[in-house]
Amino acid sequence: EDSMHNHTPNELPALRGSRVPPAGADNFGAAANVMLKSSFSTCRFQPSEVVNYCKANTMDKTLVAPADCSTSSYRYGDLDSDKKALEACQASGHEGCHIVDRSGDMCFTCNMPDFAQKWFGDYCDDTTFAAKNFFMKGDCSRVYWLHEGAASEEQCPGCFLFDHNGGKCPSSLKRSDMRSRMAGCVQ
Repeated sequence: EDSMHNHTPNELPALRGSRVPPAGADNFGAAANVMLKSSFSTCRFQPSEVVNYCKANTMDKTLVAPADCSTSSYRYGDLDSDKKALEACQASGHEGCHIVDRSGDMCFTCNMPDFAQKWFGDYCDDTTFAAKNFFMKGDCSRVYWLHEGAASEEQCPGCFLFDHNGGKCPSSLKRSDMRSRMAGCVQ
């Protein structure tokens, strides 16, 4: 059975169906060799300034910017999105290219609100062995989750992928949850 769960503070009913937004991965062009550096970004882009990055329905995405924060670009779906994004930034002639965000965390301007905690808990507790996705609006005023696929604009207007397959869920002591029994994994 296809499960979809759509919730707002006013408990709007869930809608059925799904839509995958158009893909777009790179707007910097060809890649060049770049040394990967870990650095703190001083760029403070708002979600509205990087909406295509936020709309990319994957947790494997990287947003980069040059030192002057004059522009941004992103990559997703690569074996090493960080490296590819940095290479593309550097190849476009920008200096001081660095990672601004990974996995879309910057797309949310708030912490998960109290009303959504129950629904995120239900999502985390779901033990169906199908892929599951949790979506949330950038201002955290609406949440929606479903098995397989992406939430359409009609189902969850302005929502972005917040979690895939429980990666942000707290670890539990249930026998089926192996996260608390595993050493850190390189992803």
